[in-house]
Amino acid sequence: MSNTIVPAGETQDNAAASPKKISREELERMTSQLIRTLHKRSTAHRFKPSPDTDSPRLQYARACIAAVSAYTALLRDSEIESLEKRIAELELQKEGRNRS
Repeated sequence: MSNTIVPAGETQDNAAASPKKISREELERMTSQLIRTLHKRSTAHRFKPSPDTDSPRLQYARACIAAVSAYTALLRDSEIESLEKRIAELELQKEGRNRS
């Protein structure tokens, strides 16, 4: 069984070939799921401190950090977009008051 994340309504075969853009909300959900999976894998009991398990554990930790960085960028972009909308609305309100 594969751990590949496939958007709702798609099979794994056609998910890669789909030209449909992934929405920000869907990308955030997928990234959240990936972070949880990587965290579980990197903190699993099979990783007891030893030279044999340190390298794989670090690989999962690095992947988790990269996913967290990507997720943070998504959240930041979402917040910036929200702020830009609010500023535009406030500017429209201000223009309306100045014309009155």
